[in-house]
Amino acid sequence: MVRNAGAFLEGIGYIYFSKMILAKAHNGQLGMFELQCAAVAIILVLSCDCVFTANAQFFPTEQAAWCLNRNTPEGEDRYTLSLVPGQDTVIQGLTYMVIEYTTEWTPTMELWPFSRCYVRNDEDGRGFARVDGMEAEVLIGDIDVQVGQIVQDVAIGDSNCENSWEYGTLTDMIVDSIVDLQENGVQARRVYVLPLCFPSVPPDISFWQTGMGTPFGPFLMLDALSAANPECAAVNDTTRFRHVEGVQLGGPLCYCYDLTLGASTPDSEPSIGFWPNPSQGVFQVGSPVTRPFSVFDLQGREILNSLGRDSEIDLTGQPPGVYTAILLTPAGPVAQRLLVLR
Repeated sequence: MVRNAGAFLEGIGYIYFSKMILAKAHNGQLGMFELQCAAVAIILVLSCDCVFTANAQFFPTEQAAWCLNRNTPEGEDRYTLSLVPGQDTVIQGLTYMVIEYTTEWTPTMELWPFSRCYVRNDEDGRGFARVDGMEAEVLIGDIDVQVGQIVQDVAIGDSNCENSWEYGTLTDMIVDSIVDLQENGVQARRVYVLPLCFPSVPPDISFWQTGMGTPFGPFLMLDALSAANPECAAVNDTTRFRHVEGVQLGGPLCYCYDLTLGASTPDSEPSIGFWPNPSQGVFQVGSPVTRPFSVFDLQGREILNSLGRDSEIDLTGQPPGVYTAILLTPAGPVAQRLLVLR
């Protein structure tokens, strides 16, 4: 994603020109004038005020937590939504991460009528979700958009509009504004949106954010009369949102984020061993993997299968991104996420 399309195209032009000049230099075809042009081009690229965010994703792919509360006549209900890596689930050929819903005590009013939700990212900046029993997934949001753009048929957890899905409303969302945040060494893109069927919603919590999804977890809940209040969200031990405090990114860690979830013990080591992970495309296969397995991309396409006797997985011919290895075991399929970086 690019903050300014014109600056992006200009930067790409400088990069192409620089590479052409450097190739000539390598072949001994570079004159003094061209050398000076190359230096100028490279300086312009390095100083270009563009933001290049390659393959930015809607939902987090690392451990995450969203803290919500709701005030009731009986007191305060508190809810925690947690995404823990390593629980990937394949549904209809697509790989989903799992967000689980828990409470500190029995609430006066439940947040959801279900205990888990399945979410995934696609390569175009969109996030999708589904719940057990749903025949099809629903669109949650899109971070690769422009101000004024209308995103159609977005699922939110409210009932104020005519069209609906199993647990809320389907509405068109208009992109009101886009803000690039940078605090405490953490960066994020925040897309503020308004539902066209009831645009009078609290603007400070009606947004999508790169690598976080929404301040409510898997989908927006904007009905002020019944929805819970988003307090805080954190990804990979780093706060990404706070509703009340001025610091939005990198501040004090959210109270509901469980630091022990990411810690492994001898009894909880995964039964699949692939390393290094992330890698540039080649993953070594650990000795426990002696059974058939397959590797899928984000679209659910099988790109590799093995009888389980290979010593490595080679994804160097695939583009950078997230892949899922599914191992067939006597207890059922087990998933392991593989991250290819270059």
